[in-house]
Amino acid sequence: MKRFVLAIGACAVAAAPLTLGTAHAEDIKLRIASGHPPANTYVNLMQNFFVPEVTKRVAARTKHKVEFIEGYGGAMVKVADTLEGVQSGIIDIGGYCFCFEPSNLPLHAFQVMLPFGTMDPVTSVTLGRRVYDKVPYMAKAFEDKFNQHLIALIADNGYNLGTSFEWNKVADLKGRKLAGAGLNLKWLEYAGAVPVQSSLPEAYTAMQTGVYNGWIMFPSGYVNFKLY
Repeated sequence: MKRFVLAIGACAVAAAPLTLGTAHAEDIKLRIASGHPPANTYVNLMQNFFVPEVTKRVAARTKHKVEFIEGYGGAMVKVADTLEGVQSGIIDIGGYCFCFEPSNLPLHAFQVMLPFGTMDPVTSVTLGRRVYDKVPYMAKAFEDKFNQHLIALIADNGYNLGTSFEWNKVADLKGRKLAGAGLNLKWLEYAGAVPVQSSLPEAYTAMQTGVYNGWIMFPSGYVNFKLY
């Protein structure tokens, strides 16, 4: 059975196509999950838009009934294991950031790797969608390599750097331990900082206890996880 992926700009959501009989109604159970909690913009969209919208449309347009079993915040899969969770069948639909998959999806985080990108999420996802439409490999890679189908691209707002110490120029970051996710750790490394791989669910405690002293993250992440 082929599974699906939902993706967020630099992140993704994936899932599994189902073959259904047309003669009688069937109840369909789908496990949808992400390593991040709904405080993340893309997980919030999965929970509060994607799930109710699919449920509503299936009920209105077919004889079937769909039921989602939701597992966010690492309840079913960890942040960096969602792609594999969908691939192995632990879940049917997963949402994650491409920045956590530099080995499996090296080209898909191109918006993370390109400098001077737009800070506007609508523009970002529009440009990303154009690239996927023009380069069939981008979506086909999910099917050929991981037995999944890319459902959607989702954008968040632009990256910013927040720290627990005051700084005025890039040189002030030298030697400081700063957290990030996957590929964006390179930005910190090139700035002379000490990059620390982390994920938002552990950010608050880690910054409080001095595991690291800052995060390169979307403003929504700072607000929703109360890092301010």
